[in-house]
Amino acid sequence: MKKIIGSLFLLAAVSFAGDWAVVTSPSSPIAAISKADLKRVFTGKKSNLSGVKVVPFMLAESNPAAVSFLQEVLGMSPEEYKKFWMDAQVKGDGTAPALQKTSATAILVSADLPGAVAVVDKSAINATVKTIPVQ
Repeated sequence: MKKIIGSLFLLAAVSFAGDWAVVTSPSSPIAAISKADLKRVFTGKKSNLSGVKVVPFMLAESNPAAVSFLQEVLGMSPEEYKKFWMDAQVKGDGTAPALQKTSATAILVSADLPGAVAVVDKSAINATVKTIPVQ
């Protein structure tokens, strides 16, 4: 019974992440992030994690991993996310995460930046970055 329940929790965690993952520099002190904090980071409401200033990187809205991330974590479509940031910037409420065209580019810029929090396609992850588990 315990194995079945444990397997269900593991399955839920794996299915939650879809085709995206969150990465940072291997030297980053960021060890894990909650879904709520991840939402705060990508909506400009949280700028520090584990004592380091966060620098968020988002994939272009046409990327399937970005679409999945926006829906699963922020509860927004790419159009809603774009509008959210346009409205916020008009009001002076922050700056949108830097957009990266590809996961390879997001990984490249994140590899040496301890505060990087980048959304990437799971299949693009390599040894130059550390995956941040989303809890």
